[in-house]
Amino acid sequence: MRRLPVFVLALSMLGGCSTYTYRAEVDQLAGGVDALRSGYREGLAGAATDQERSTRIAWVAGRQAFNLAPACAVSGLGPCVLLPAGGVLPPALPDATAKIRALEPQIDALAGYAAALRAITNEADRKAFDAAVGDLATKVSAFVTAVGGVAGGIPAFAGPAAGAVVRIAGEIVGDVLDAERLAELKRAVDKAEPAVAKLAQEMGGQYRDLAVVRRDGVLANLMALAQQTTRGVDEASYAARYDTARSMAATITALDDPNVASAAAGLATAHAALAKALRDDSRQADSLVAAIKRFADAAKALRDAMKASS
Repeated sequence: MRRLPVFVLALSMLGGCSTYTYRAEVDQLAGGVDALRSGYREGLAGAATDQERSTRIAWVAGRQAFNLAPACAVSGLGPCVLLPAGGVLPPALPDATAKIRALEPQIDALAGYAAALRAITNEADRKAFDAAVGDLATKVSAFVTAVGGVAGGIPAFAGPAAGAVVRIAGEIVGDVLDAERLAELKRAVDKAEPAVAKLAQEMGGQYRDLAVVRRDGVLANLMALAQQTTRGVDEASYAARYDTARSMAATITALDDPNVASAAAGLATAHAALAKALRDDSRQADSLVAAIKRFADAAKALRDAMKASS
């Protein structure tokens, strides 16, 4: 039996060690950042809904007579809103989320950074490249073998050898690309580390404040609803109010979840663990995997709590 040429074996040895590019870890980290941003948006939307519900509860309880604002009849004058009888809106509730809203550009920038990390480590294009190389190697092998069988002068092992050269060379090119991905990932994470730590600290305080705003709003509405839910209401109305009250109580419980306050700190810890792993090549160290999982779980809990209805 003939042996493959020595250079084919050499190529095989070169292609035997692939670069680890932290695809799974980066994907989970980016997913946690997405959950943080979603929780921020859901929390702001929920706070606005809480205020609207507060007005509704008060008006329904007092059977408030109301009129339409002039803008309802004339386009361009502003929003069409309901006015209490007398035509003047009550003083607007203070916007407890004004300071929190100022954080939006930074959170959006963080999400963009995480998405870029995910793109750098995208596994799909490497799989597509490997598949194309495999197909090409098969076709080259078949072509060389076919020509040798018809024209002669080409040894039988030449077809498989040619295919092996294409495949192994492709693997080396793919590994070079992965090494370049890893180098870019290292540079990006290292440069972003101080900013991520600083933003995470700021986000932690703002998320806690947002959770308090939501909790206070839901609690005020729950207490008002409880006062209105008496034996005097009909069964259907009582059942509807009871279901709403249970939903509000569940929202308060969700907002009290410790993960709501710790999610941003978890981001700092997870990102720092990734930076450390990239610097010392510790690869899938237990501390890195655990830190990212804790962060991702906390971020999802925050998002779900902020999303809870009032």
